[in-house]
Amino acid sequence: MLETQLEEQTRQFINHPKNTFVKEDTLFVSPIFKWFEDDFSGSPLQFIRQYAHGRLKQDLDQAKGEIRLQFLDYDWTLNR
Repeated sequence: MLETQLEEQTRQFINHPKNTFVKEDTLFVSPIFKWFEDDFSGSPLQFIRQYAHGRLKQDLDQAKGEIRLQFLDYDWTLNR
């Protein structure tokens, strides 16, 4: 049950266009993927691909060349 909830929350976070999006060949992601890269098997892009669906999946599949990661600014107000 908890595992299912965590999977769903991960899927929702990754596929929300405010949190993760592609522009040209750059994937914009939360800095959490940089800070805790080892928790994502050292490959945030691979982790994101396994949860991507809809528009994000299409954009990742259509990217030409190597996809670069760009880390967004973290919203520290979330911690209040």
